[in-house]
Amino acid sequence: MCWMKQARPCTKRRTRLLSSEEIRRLLEQAYQQETPIALSTLQENQVAVYYGQVYTLSPSEVLIKNGHHYHSLLLSTIFSIEPGDSSYETSPE
Repeated sequence: MCWMKQARPCTKRRTRLLSSEEIRRLLEQAYQQETPIALSTLQENQVAVYYGQVYTLSPSEVLIKNGHHYHSLLLSTIFSIEPGDSSYETSPE
């Protein structure tokens, strides 16, 4: 997966898996600061990346807003959180 803009060549990065405590802390921080993030998830044996801002956060789920679209994700499916650009759409990897 590439985190750079399309005009530049992309290289794959190694992603460190986050603990559930780290995921929760990073989501709370992104919610409080209203910063865009990129969430990598594993759902039905496929990796998907969701870009946007944390709209709501519960003990088991996060609601991500990207433009007029919302994505509800189980915290247990998230394995990586990176700074993101909310102008991107959700994309399977």
